[in-house]
Amino acid sequence: MKSILVIDDHETIRIGLKTAIENEETRRFLGLNSKIEVYTAANGEEGIAIYKQKTPDLVITDIKMERLSGIDVIREIMAIDKQAVIIALTGNASIENAVEAIKLGAYDYIQKPWQIADIRKKLRQVFGILKDREEKSRLAEKNRLLTEELRSHFLFEDFIGGSGKIKEIVSVIEKVAVTDSNVLITGESGTGKEMVARYIHELSPRKSGPFVKVNCGALTETLLESEMFGHERGAFTGAVRQKLGRFELADGGTIFLDEIGEISLSTQVKLLRVLQEKEFERVGGEKTVKVDVRIIAATNKDLKREVKEKRFREDLYYRLYIVPIEIPPLRERKEDIPELVRYFIRKHRERTRSQVEGISDDALAMLKKYHWPGNIRELENIIEQTLVLSAGKIIEAEDLPFHIRSPLCDQKNDKGLVVARFSQGMNLESFIADVEMNIIRETLHLTGNNRAEAARLLGIKPSALQYKITKYNLSDGIPPEE
Repeated sequence: MKSILVIDDHETIRIGLKTAIENEETRRFLGLNSKIEVYTAANGEEGIAIYKQKTPDLVITDIKMERLSGIDVIREIMAIDKQAVIIALTGNASIENAVEAIKLGAYDYIQKPWQIADIRKKLRQVFGILKDREEKSRLAEKNRLLTEELRSHFLFEDFIGGSGKIKEIVSVIEKVAVTDSNVLITGESGTGKEMVARYIHELSPRKSGPFVKVNCGALTETLLESEMFGHERGAFTGAVRQKLGRFELADGGTIFLDEIGEISLSTQVKLLRVLQEKEFERVGGEKTVKVDVRIIAATNKDLKREVKEKRFREDLYYRLYIVPIEIPPLRERKEDIPELVRYFIRKHRERTRSQVEGISDDALAMLKKYHWPGNIRELENIIEQTLVLSAGKIIEAEDLPFHIRSPLCDQKNDKGLVVARFSQGMNLESFIADVEMNIIRETLHLTGNNRAEAARLLGIKPSALQYKITKYNLSDGIPPEE
């Protein structure tokens, strides 16, 4: 529905314009199916306040008004929104003011006394401009998503691993990809859930369509709804133009709802309707938008428990749980580590300008003994870090970060190894700091990143734990407590 703000200090003009714009014949002339909402303001201050609240598609303002002139109104509205569309009303003796209004950014002007035919022609021109803008905005957003897709384009070699568990997952993926069934991917953070979603998309009949990702855990409830379903201009404060939602942009392709377990119950209701009916309305809109999308969701939460504890809707759970795929943590598929390491060396070698060509058996053995709370993402980060710091052509055990080599992490024979570390130049302060960092990391992993529970187990205050998390830069990947 289009909206127009009329600002004039003469009541007869305000009523006349409102009546002319809302006229059924005007709507037919413009080819609109829905009515035009007209807001009116008796002075400039009131008009600016309404604009901030409603963000109408068009502003029609008188130039000559007491207190705040139309020129000042145009200046202020253009400061709020550079794309605002404004038409100035001016008398025959005020052409200079009309020219000034256009210089400030007004679209056009209409001379008084105005004719209804002139108003309708101007409205048709303005709505044509708005339609072009919407189309350009749609194309710009699609191009942005395409660029984002190309930067992170899925390569089949990214899906690495010869373990039995990975082979089972690949078999399921290949079977489900050719269908249009919803898929729910579960697994710890860093196990590669998005990679699996991309694999499904690339093997599906929808591979020529867009692959659109929504990080449900990174946005507030209001922003998430706008991100998924889009919003109309003026739907809320700050909505200065129409925004297409991710569902609309994913039409004909796949939408990946990451961290689905984080969405609120009210948003779950709206999402359920999209799954059932494949339709929705943009925030602040009345037009029903129909889409053809394949939905893949992912979570590191136990959704069955979330359903039991009334934090996740049971009907939505079963709508998503058509084909479940559980990704095992890296500690349960350590036989894949050598292949993953070799791939990450190839992937990051050129960018880090490293001379490294391989890894020693001792270094691989240490990597296999580590517990990998951050899973594949942590392994990739460690290999990239090692490439940057290593001077040789082969990654040796001593090139790995201390918490990987630390005897207190995984290795049982502590005394001899500790002495060996100190003989190589390790000092007590850094050793204690590394031990403390790893104990905190392990406790957070054990408690599922529940900071309150981790602080209780460690016997320290939550504020002290937060300080140490910041000190050791452990906050990345650890969600804030609910």
